Amino acid sequence: MPSWHSGTHPHSFRSHVLAAWRGYRFLAAPWESCHARENQAGLIVGGSRPGWIDFDAEYLRAEATVTKPSAEELPENGDISLLYFTSGTTGYPKMVWHNFTYPLGHILTAGYWQQVLDDGLHCTLSDTGWAKATWGMIYGQWVCGTGIFVCDVDRFDPLQLLEVTSRYGVQTFCAPPTALRFLIKENLAEYDWSKLVHCSSAGEPLNPEVFNAWQR
Repeated sequence: MPSWHSGTHPHSFRSHVLAAWRGYRFLAAPWESCHARENQAGLIVGGSRPGWIDFDAEYLRAEATVTKPSAEELPENGDISLLYFTSGTTGYPKMVWHNFTYPLGHILTAGYWQQVLDDGLHCTLSDTGWAKATWGMIYGQWVCGTGIFVCDVDRFDPLQLLEVTSRYGVQTFCAPPTALRFLIKENLAEYDWSKLVHCSSAGEPLNPEVFNAWQR
């Protein structure tokens, strides 16, 4: 569930209950309003509560091997697949669920917006705590046949990013405008961009000055 950034919000995992497990249905409601009912339970991450399922304890008890579910137990297209959190910019984050058809929508994202190439190499800048880490670099991108280039670092380093993306021949690139602002301050002419064919940006307004400097 790509919502690790929720841990930075005190009213996220600890104050809400989540999805579905072993025949139980889990509420998506504030902590204070939740109580266990028949075939309905609370799921707690990072804590415990009488009558509720302790996610951490169940995780430790999980078997090392996984048995494939029978056809009757497999999820259907309309079932919940992912739970994302809204940004919380104007209030507490809210959980938004997506079903199993969600990845199909991002074939358009990858193929027409990012313009990834079949058998190409794509790089999207996004921490795995953001939804963009899934819609921008996994689902549609793999379906469209491109490879994914990941620069895994503890802290954004524009020089390092420029060096590795040019050295490994990234062909399509997506980054937030803030990252582009840092990149254009470096000497871009020092790097080989001969394989780069398309760039995209999302997440915040992109100033014309940044756009034009990067395009050059």
